[in-house]
Amino acid sequence: MKCTDPGVLPGSDYYFATPSVLAKNLFYYLLCAGSYTCEAGYHIRRKNYNSILLMYVLEGSCTVQFEGRTYVAESGDIMLLNCYKPHEYYTNDYLKSLWLHFDGSQSLEFAENILKTQGVVLPCENPTLFISSINSIMEIFRKHLTISEPSVSCIIHTLLCNLVSVTSVSGALEIESGAIFDAINFIKTNYCANITVDDISKYVSVSPSHLSRMFKKQTGYSPYEYLLKVRLDNAKSLLKKTDKPVAEIAALTGFNSSSNFIYTFQSRTGISPNKFRHMPF
Repeated sequence: MKCTDPGVLPGSDYYFATPSVLAKNLFYYLLCAGSYTCEAGYHIRRKNYNSILLMYVLEGSCTVQFEGRTYVAESGDIMLLNCYKPHEYYTNDYLKSLWLHFDGSQSLEFAENILKTQGVVLPCENPTLFISSINSIMEIFRKHLTISEPSVSCIIHTLLCNLVSVTSVSGALEIESGAIFDAINFIKTNYCANITVDDISKYVSVSPSHLSRMFKKQTGYSPYEYLLKVRLDNAKSLLKKTDKPVAEIAALTGFNSSSNFIYTFQSRTGISPNKFRHMPF
C-alpha cells in the first residue's frame, strides 16, 4: 500500500496485519510494516500506539524524543521504541528506513530490557540480518501472500535476540577475541576458585562497570551470572557422572559452603542437587 502522508516520498509503502487469536496468545505478532523514504516534514507524534517499533535506518537520520530525552538514529542504527508510552520521531532532512510495529508474547518485557540496558538507539552489528528479515516480510505483502504467523514470530524473536547479544545460526556465541573473550576464558579456567567480578575485571584490564555493560551486551549474562552458570553447569556434570558428596562438589565448583550451593542450585533449577542426581534423562 502506497503512503501519501506528509513527508513520505513516492515509492514508499506500508502494510497492516491483523493477528489471529492464536498469535495473540502465543506469538510475537506483526501489526504493520513499512519501507519509507522521507524528507523534512515527516513527523510522527503519538500518545501511544500499543506496540513496539523496530526501525532500521538505511540512510539519513531520524530524531527521537522519548521520556524527556532526545536521540538521533543515523545510517546503520536500530531504533527501538516502546510505543505504549508517548513518543515522537521525525527527520529534519532525509530518512530511508525499514520498520516494523509488533507486539505479543514477551515483546514489551523484551523491549524494556533492551531499552534499559542499551537505550533507544543501538548500533546494528548485523545489518544483513535486519535488512533481509524486514524485506522478506515486505515481500509477503507486496506479492499478496498469506503471512505465516509462526514464521514471522520467529523472525521478530531472532531480531530481538540479536539486539540482546551476539548470536549465530549454530547457537554458539561468536566471540573470538577481546576483553569479553578473555573474561570468559578466565571464568572457565578459575570458576572453582573464590573469584569475583573485580578479579575478572582486573584480569582483562577494564573497570567492573564497563566489563558488566559489555559482557551483558555480548553474552546476555552479567559477569556474575555467567560465573554462576559455569559453576552450576559443572556441578550438574559432577552430580550425574560421579558419586562425590554434595559438599565436595560444592567445593570443587567454587561455592563457599554446601548450604550456599544447595540453595543456589535449587533456586536456579527448581530441584535440589540430590533430586537432580537421581533424575533420569
